[in-house]
Amino acid sequence: MQPNLVELYKARDFPIFQNKVFSSETEARKCARGDITLVQDLKTGLVYNLTFQPELMQYDTNYQNEQSHSNAFRKHFIRVAEIIHRHFTGMSLLEIGCGKGYFLQLLQDQGYSVLGLDPAYEGKNPSVIRSYYSSKLGIKAEGIIMRHVLEHVTNPFFFFV
Repeated sequence: MQPNLVELYKARDFPIFQNKVFSSETEARKCARGDITLVQDLKTGLVYNLTFQPELMQYDTNYQNEQSHSNAFRKHFIRVAEIIHRHFTGMSLLEIGCGKGYFLQLLQDQGYSVLGLDPAYEGKNPSVIRSYYSSKLGIKAEGIIMRHVLEHVTNPFFFFV
């Protein structure tokens, strides 16, 4: 291990998704698995999974992470929208990992110009692109929203480079 890394936690053969829906118990038991080695980089302070394998991650329509069914989360979305209002009013926004689009739609209903990215998106909003973020997409925005996404990024320190 690199001298600037401190190991915090380790687990082997762990299911890689907690939000995947399977059609049978057998399919669920055969789910993709990976190892977890949480480390902290002493130079940047970032904590990440050193043994993360991005090629195992398949975000598709079976990835169900919708939170808007919860009253508590809907209240949380409103509080987050209030924070965005304080800092980003009048700016173009990009929501990376917009999920099923509930929060994006909430912002659009409040008059924001917001584009969303998510390969697991299931709706019909033309402002959502079913894709992972990549600088190669050429998308520009004045503000970026990343709710529950950073932990899915292989190298967050260089994500936007």
